[in-house]
Amino acid sequence: MSAMKRVQAWMTGIPAGMDEPSKGRVRAEQVFSITRATPVMMVASVCAASILLAAMLQDSREYWAIGWTFVVVAYSAFWYVLTLDARKRRRPLQVSAKVVTRTIWRSHVLGLLWAALPALFFLSGETSAELTIFCLCCAMMGGGAFFLSPIPGAAYAFFGPVLLASIFAVLQIDGMDRTSLISLFVGFGIALARMSQLAAAGLVARLESEIAAERKSGVDPATGLSNLDHFVREVDVALQRVARFGEGFALVDLRFEPPAADNDEEVGADELVRTLASRLADLAERTDHVGRIGEQEFGILLSGVTSAQEAAVAVERLIKPLALPLDLSRGRGIVQWSAGLALAPKDGTGGADIMQAAAHALAVAREDADRRICFFDRSDDVIVDERRVLEADLRRALAERQLYLEFQPIQDLGSGRISSCEALVRWKHPVRGVLSPDVLIPIAERTGLIYEIGEWIIEDACRVLARLPSEMRMAMNISAAQLRGDSVLSTLERALSDLGLSARRVDIEVTESLLISRDDPAVAAIGQLAAAGFAITLDDFGTGYASLNYLGRLPLKRVKIDREFVGAMLRDPRHAAIVNAILQLSMSLDLEVTAEGVETREQLEFLAAMGCGAIQGYLLSKPLSEGELLALVTGKGEMMVAA
Repeated sequence: MSAMKRVQAWMTGIPAGMDEPSKGRVRAEQVFSITRATPVMMVASVCAASILLAAMLQDSREYWAIGWTFVVVAYSAFWYVLTLDARKRRRPLQVSAKVVTRTIWRSHVLGLLWAALPALFFLSGETSAELTIFCLCCAMMGGGAFFLSPIPGAAYAFFGPVLLASIFAVLQIDGMDRTSLISLFVGFGIALARMSQLAAAGLVARLESEIAAERKSGVDPATGLSNLDHFVREVDVALQRVARFGEGFALVDLRFEPPAADNDEEVGADELVRTLASRLADLAERTDHVGRIGEQEFGILLSGVTSAQEAAVAVERLIKPLALPLDLSRGRGIVQWSAGLALAPKDGTGGADIMQAAAHALAVAREDADRRICFFDRSDDVIVDERRVLEADLRRALAERQLYLEFQPIQDLGSGRISSCEALVRWKHPVRGVLSPDVLIPIAERTGLIYEIGEWIIEDACRVLARLPSEMRMAMNISAAQLRGDSVLSTLERALSDLGLSARRVDIEVTESLLISRDDPAVAAIGQLAAAGFAITLDDFGTGYASLNYLGRLPLKRVKIDREFVGAMLRDPRHAAIVNAILQLSMSLDLEVTAEGVETREQLEFLAAMGCGAIQGYLLSKPLSEGELLALVTGKGEMMVAA
């Protein structure tokens, strides 16, 4: 064990070899014990300061005593107020090391204030309250060490300065046996230190036994909540009450999505789930039962809730505070929530049935952004089951190479040449036939396969790009989930480097409707890609949440007019006006414009007349295989384009 770890273990009283969830549990108990004792400790501090003031009223340093007493009383009141809210809440499940450090520093400040007492009043040699001061210092050292002993470092930080200042004061007194008095103080300090260590060791030993017993009895070690097995047992007990007394309840399957969609470091993930579990436990009613039933899922048993309206109100009460920004050591982030609800006994009379019903409702809620809270509906069973089959099929598709790319050419209207092409992923399902990205990508994001699939798309698209003429570019669609990860840029740079290609030949297409929050990590990732030389294209322009806002926020090179506007612009003047406005705005911002979904000669002529720079669509060409694309760009294939 390193010296630093030994010092930390000595200061905190927590063995260095203990796992992080257990450390968090011990810290929570330590801080809670001190918080609970704070009123008594602060009252004792104020009373002792008042006694000193009474003893010094006739002394020549009376005003110094009044000032010192005021500071001690003010700081004691400040510490008392800081812990008021914490004393009203439930005992915390987990506490970070930062909270322990803050407690140690607060103790040290109070210790320095009391250390000032002998230092201030013994230096003058005029005070007649030496005995009172020594007695008060000894009493405060003993009391502080007792109240702060759950965290040895806090106890040392408090009584250490007082002890040193008292010894210093003894050295200023003439005509007495200093050695004996100093030895007495040193012995007193050693005893207090030993007492603090033993008290902390006893607390840790008790908690280690509790944690071991809880892990055997169904408690999730990371959060202190019930684990899945124990939560299912609680559901079974609740169903027994339904059968015996008619007491209905609601079951909530609550799932969170981390602020970033990448694979967080283990410590970061643990911190996030502990923070969420603690906040959820604080929000739940005393009669509710909360458990952790999955890596990113919590289960809540709402006792006495018998109607959908009551259940919806209860879940909204929980989700609204949970959706507020979280302050974590890795930064500030917003967690997205979805909830599936089932009512007993309407949706099931067995534990497995009611749990499955809530899980089905959650799956539907995650699919529909407008329905983040969904109740179980038996008609959803077929949809959910079909989705799960597709998810399993996609995992096999990767291994069996059922995914492939097609490439749709993009024509520059100024030169008439094929300037670029867009890589489009396809899934050749053995039963359902060819499936489009609209089906494939959402499934990939839900299952976490988007990273593996995205890496394959990048590598295969770059391989094809290397076979195209040097003046051609390749457009790749990158989902927000990939952008929120940390591997897109490195994957692109590695693939290009292996093939000797330049970043200027790759266009990164992002869809604005997926970039909602100003603090979205995907926005920062886009900036990094642009800085590395990749051209950023805003796809489906005009269909998202804040089109104009993104023109100013993102380092864009070009925009794509959505096919919805292009398809309707000749028959609807409003759509024609929108297309014209997009073109004029983009040109004023020096952005290139590509129109998607161009299928007729009239659409082409209309766009060319308004100054559109490039087109993409079936008028030019359908999506092509790799061989068809190479034949087209080398002049050996035919291109469907209006003359």
